[in-house]
Amino acid sequence: TAYNARYLNAASLRTNGLDIAGNYRLPLDTIHDGWKGSLTLSFSGTYVFHHYSNLGNGSATIDYVRDNSPAGLPRFRSNTSLTYQRGGFSLTGQVTTISAGNIDNTANLNAATSINTNRVPAYQYLNLQISQEVGERFRLFAGVNNVFNTAPPALPSTTVFTLTNGIYYDTIGRAFTLGANVRF
Repeated sequence: TAYNARYLNAASLRTNGLDIAGNYRLPLDTIHDGWKGSLTLSFSGTYVFHHYSNLGNGSATIDYVRDNSPAGLPRFRSNTSLTYQRGGFSLTGQVTTISAGNIDNTANLNAATSINTNRVPAYQYLNLQISQEVGERFRLFAGVNNVFNTAPPALPSTTVFTLTNGIYYDTIGRAFTLGANVRF
């Protein structure tokens, strides 16, 4: 007799949610005759209903939505930007939002993995960009990401050995960009 035990990937992952995106452009001369340029409002967001994960090793299926660690998904994330544009000049403000959640959805399932504080507050990051066309071939630009230098939350993970979730949160801090584009 013999027993042949082959590899079996019995793990499963099921996610459902809603993605929303939209843009609206408003020429400012439609509000007042003397005003120049336009405003563009852009929004993209994701709302997650469920994010079920089962490792396939006999463990229970866990809903990892609102688990803001690298193992899960925040309930809601969005990017909203407002851009003023006039001729070759452009100024954009962008806000990135991550909803409140948990450090680990499995932490309080038994006493061995229980933690005192399992909450992560909602986070928002503000980014600013400015650009100016110089002639027909050059564009100068500058930007500041994470204007308020918001530090990421502590999201320690024993499975991926990280101190926070660099997928959703800014781990660099305030950063500046400055550059030029040349068209040939």
